[in-house]
Amino acid sequence: MVEVTRLNGQSMVLNGDLIERIEAIPDTILSLTNGRKIFVRESVREMVQRFLTYRRSLLIAVEPKAPASAGATVQHELTEAV
Repeated sequence: MVEVTRLNGQSMVLNGDLIERIEAIPDTILSLTNGRKIFVRESVREMVQRFLTYRRSLLIAVEPKAPASAGATVQHELTEAV
């Protein structure tokens, strides 16, 4: 979810997966996959950063957790191979 501020100052939380396009003409406009457009106070750069943070959090949540010693084992095997 991505928090945005409408031009009237009202905060809202938007499903980041619905964002199809972000434009600045000169206000920042979020075009959604359902055809709606939302005008926000945040800059295009800020919206891209928030979207990337949102996507990163999703990937981290589903990333399989390796045992703490797995990295050391791989490093040891690579060292022996050289």
